[in-house]
Amino acid sequence: MKLKSLLLLSFLVCVVSAQAVVVGAKPATLVPVLPRTVFVPTGFDNNDPNVSVVVEGEFPNSCYKVGPTKFVVDKSRKKIMISSQAIYQPSSFCLMMTVPYQKIIDLQFVPVGQYELSFVDSRGSAIKMGMLPVAQAKRPDSVDNYLYAPVDHIALAGNDDSGPQTIVLSGTFRNSCLKLREVKKILSGNVIELLPITEYVSDSPTGACKPVLRPFRTTVDVSGIKNGKYLVHVRAMGGQAINQIYDL
Repeated sequence: MKLKSLLLLSFLVCVVSAQAVVVGAKPATLVPVLPRTVFVPTGFDNNDPNVSVVVEGEFPNSCYKVGPTKFVVDKSRKKIMISSQAIYQPSSFCLMMTVPYQKIIDLQFVPVGQYELSFVDSRGSAIKMGMLPVAQAKRPDSVDNYLYAPVDHIALAGNDDSGPQTIVLSGTFRNSCLKLREVKKILSGNVIELLPITEYVSDSPTGACKPVLRPFRTTVDVSGIKNGKYLVHVRAMGGQAINQIYDL
């Protein structure tokens, strides 16, 4: 009987302790975080179903993590207000170290225009941090102005010691008539835009094409670009894009 009483007492102490931890824990909150750098690709037009910008910065400690984003597009005034939020979880186990972060902000469809980009800071003030151009599509009957290659991976290769720095683009063609014709490189501020343009050519005497899986890989020299942090924005088939920030 005495043993049962001790076990019951121990169980009750554990339950009360667990409840105390839950009740005493501070809830997570959403806080606006002003990015350090905003990267704005300039190649979007009104055929693009999803216009995007990329931001990067640092959280003050490990109790922050990337949170949701809210935005408002004012079409008449040509202004976009963005609140890039972080999730802050107060804890006694926060590591006192800066934590780098990157975030792709999808703005969905944006009409033609030159838009002012503003971000909300921790005091609720709007800080202008860039301009976003959205052009009139040259080919309104097509998803893109060009037929882009189905790129699904990019990487930075080489350095000053081992050779010129290059961006490696790779993917897989799924049609025997598709070939990579060229990769256009456009430098706009802190953004390097790469346009992998394909051509449709048949090797068959009958001109027939067939479904295949043919991997491809190509490189783009970026060694002549001034050192710094850049967003590499690669357009891909189907209105898609790959975004990656590199220190060149």
